[in-house]
Amino acid sequence: MSAKHALLPLGIALSLALTGCSSETSGQTAEAAETVEQSAVVDVTVAEAKALIDGEGSVVVLDVRTPEEFAEGHIEGALNVDFRSDNFAEELAELDRDQRHIVHCRSGRRSSASMEVFEELGFTDIQHMFEGFNGWQDAELPIAR
Repeated sequence: MSAKHALLPLGIALSLALTGCSSETSGQTAEAAETVEQSAVVDVTVAEAKALIDGEGSVVVLDVRTPEEFAEGHIEGALNVDFRSDNFAEELAELDRDQRHIVHCRSGRRSSASMEVFEELGFTDIQHMFEGFNGWQDAELPIAR
């Protein structure tokens, strides 16, 4: 038997093994994609948030900074719910959980930490403006006082 023919069964076995691994990996990828699709939170840039605000009448902007920070300047029409407040979750629970919300803080740190609360409360459409109000100001977008 030639060396070429002796390697054929090895090649077939390797091919089957790799095929089995790739279908298993595909299943894991599909499960991971499904988990991502089920998440209510989507990170958006300042530009994407501005486009959502301008394009939809039904979006609610939630500013999770302190009332003092909010008073210094905020996105027009935004609601202020202080992440550091003892009753933060209770205030969020009063909002429509099926409505689209754009959530931000100053730099993205507090709003990132608040995402768990939104998900626990069952909010279905959270757009997290991860660049925060600082990013909004850096983009020279309108500010209400």
